[in-house]
Amino acid sequence: MSNRLIYLVDGSPESREDLAAQIGHYGYGISSFDSLSQATAEAKRSMPAVILISLTDFEGDMALEIGELQSEFVPPPPIVFIAESGDPGLRLRSVRFGARGFFPRPVNIDALIGMLDRLTTTSDVQKYRVLIVESNVELAGEFDSILSQAGMLTRVITNPLTIYSAVAEFSPEIILMDLYYPEILGMELAAVMRQQEQFQSIPIVFHSSDTDQARQTVALQKGGDDYLTRPVHPEYLVLFVSSRVDRARTLHSLMRRDSLTGLLTHTGIHEALEARIRTARSDGKEVPFVIVDIDKFKRINDTYGHPIGDIVLKSLARLLKQRVWSADIVGRLGGEEFGVIINSMDAMTASRIFNEIRVDFAQIRHAFEGGGFYATFSCGIASYPRYADLIEMENAAERAVRHAKKLGGNKVALIR
Repeated sequence: MSNRLIYLVDGSPESREDLAAQIGHYGYGISSFDSLSQATAEAKRSMPAVILISLTDFEGDMALEIGELQSEFVPPPPIVFIAESGDPGLRLRSVRFGARGFFPRPVNIDALIGMLDRLTTTSDVQKYRVLIVESNVELAGEFDSILSQAGMLTRVITNPLTIYSAVAEFSPEIILMDLYYPEILGMELAAVMRQQEQFQSIPIVFHSSDTDQARQTVALQKGGDDYLTRPVHPEYLVLFVSSRVDRARTLHSLMRRDSLTGLLTHTGIHEALEARIRTARSDGKEVPFVIVDIDKFKRINDTYGHPIGDIVLKSLARLLKQRVWSADIVGRLGGEEFGVIINSMDAMTASRIFNEIRVDFAQIRHAFEGGGFYATFSCGIASYPRYADLIEMENAAERAVRHAKKLGGNKVALIR
């Protein structure tokens, strides 16, 4: 679990209280201090994920205290500075003191929370999944050993004609395929696979000792994505596979993720909900589906401009991701509307949790040139098994949202 404890050092009680409240809405724990020396002493008992330091300059005691902090802890916690202005000289000195971020007042809360998210989130990178299709047992073992020792998950099949069942069982992210097999040419096998939708997006890499570029070109035209000429140096093989899988993951994420918020797209959230309903039919568990809709969003865009509206959307997306459980799935249905598939609680509990999120969102100040404003959302919840399929659940949750808005908005409506 990520450390979400933030130390806030600010000599002004009023400023400290306001900033702590804004950060706290996003689920961070805040410990406030008048001075950095107090924060450094407390860090010996409870290490923060980030230290936010509000200051006017870097001279005198502050400079000494930062030096002491950096020498006391190895590695020291990241430091983010908040200053009264964006003076280039202050920014330069902040970098020399190892600052990971710098924010002039008034603080752009959305940007600050984005930085805190990046500094505090630890992601578990899933191991690469490699299917090795190789009839030569010795060569298959060599590839398997190299990639397994590099931390990848591998599956070896020696009969290329069993590739369909292997893909279904193993779900590889890349296939290493020989150009020549006793039963079939690798390019023929790839061409057959590319005729089927489920095999369209899996990278296929041919390998062979054949150096004829004309044959290599034909192989790529038949459905291959790249070509390795044997012998292959182990380090190069690892880097080669890693780069191809990383690129495939990025493309897959871009196709299923909303470009503004990073959440699942409308299609992605629908696919996930359909899959969860199928599982619920066998395990008998309740599956709440939540629709969150920002109130009077058109007025926000018309009043403050679409770039500010985008900031509000990203702010709500971030809040939803942070406040629901990791088992829950968040997506953007379109416009100012979000969907959440709840896997961690029943509908009544979800109603209570989203009511808490609603209250916190209403207190988040969104900055624009010349000031700040507040936004609210309305929320509708419907659940399986009362609604037996995706369309029924989504329509019911939409009705609940409309009901909440008719009551004035900034409410959670639950259809039992």
